[in-house]
Amino acid sequence: MSAQHIVAVAGSTGSLGKNIAKALLQPPYVSSFSEIRLLARSPTSDKAKELESLFAGAPARVVYFNTEDEKSVDEALKGVDIVVNALTHADDSVVDGVIRNKVKVYIPSEFGVDHKAYVTDVNVWVAKKAHVQKAVEQGGGNLKVVSIYVGLFLETGFGPWLGYDTTNNVYTAVGSSDAIITYTSLDDISNSVARLALLSADPTTAATVPAHVRISGSGVSVKQVQQLVEKKSGKNITVKVVPLDEWKQGLKTTDVLKQILLAAGEGWLDYSKVNSNELVNPGESFWKWKTVQQFVEEGGISA
Repeated sequence: MSAQHIVAVAGSTGSLGKNIAKALLQPPYVSSFSEIRLLARSPTSDKAKELESLFAGAPARVVYFNTEDEKSVDEALKGVDIVVNALTHADDSVVDGVIRNKVKVYIPSEFGVDHKAYVTDVNVWVAKKAHVQKAVEQGGGNLKVVSIYVGLFLETGFGPWLGYDTTNNVYTAVGSSDAIITYTSLDDISNSVARLALLSADPTTAATVPAHVRISGSGVSVKQVQQLVEKKSGKNITVKVVPLDEWKQGLKTTDVLKQILLAAGEGWLDYSKVNSNELVNPGESFWKWKTVQQFVEEGGISA
């Protein structure tokens, strides 16, 4: 692909945003962009300067972007073809700017659980659904909206907040310890975003990219994680299984982490069989997916 696209990353100084920026700034993706704009509320911050250190001659710059300042949004998005939203929340001012500036491809702030078909009353997911719906409706067929779901982040998916109490060597599973859960690394997510951005912006490949994309870096169950960590650490780990009905009692729509564990127990986080891995990374020809086993062997989960 020739260098003809201008891409902007909102939230570029955050954990995911920085990783996406890093991917875009490296081969084979960087040569496909005439400009890479990394949007930040504080362009002179240490985090922004860290981004600038990655440029290495790439056609990139850090640009002021404040969702509460419409002028800054329009200046940042003027002439942009692709917007990747890596902000942690569904801010409709981003959609408004995307529409006003006639952006061609919008990748909204998803990068988590594929919530579109279930648990519609969970607050954060309701907001995300409405955000995407607004982008699609106001885009009027001229804006391609691509939502990317990756399950749980490999780097942050094994803490006590998601049932892995490594201090006490107790893992908690909801419903079943055999339910497969998808975990995807930040690098795999970032490479997938770069690939999907380019595929969506190219008229010859845009039709191959669905509106909703599932990515599955690695699929494992709580029981399999237990076995991997026991083998690595030599310690015994107890797995506690909480029945679904018991877990649902008193569950609130604001309890997002508990809702995620419920989704896992219901089998809703298994993207290992139905995903777009071959679309973004056919035959692992662009990179190798990182597995939970690798993560454990590298000491990513201690017991």
